[in-house]
Amino acid sequence: MPKLMLTELEQQILELTAKDLSDYKIARKLHRNPSTIARSRKNAIKKLRRADADLTWAKQIEVSPGKLSEESIRSSERRRV
Repeated sequence: MPKLMLTELEQQILELTAKDLSDYKIARKLHRNPSTIARSRKNAIKKLRRADADLTWAKQIEVSPGKLSEESIRSSERRRV
C-alpha cells in the first residue's frame, strides 16, 4: 500500500494557500516555479482526498486506524469489491 504522506513542500504550499497567497507569491517565497506550486498543490489535494476516502471506508467497516491487521484488511477489501 503506497504511503500518502505530504512532502514538506506540499505542506508549505497548503499552509501558504490557506493564508490566501497566490501561486505566484508562493513561488517567489519558496523560490520555485509557479507551475511547480500548482502541480504540488494538486498532488497534495489528491493525497488528502484519498486519505479522507480511506478513513471513511475504515469507519464504515468499524475499524480504528491503529488496529488494522493484514488479515482484516484483506478480508475487508474482498467485501469492499
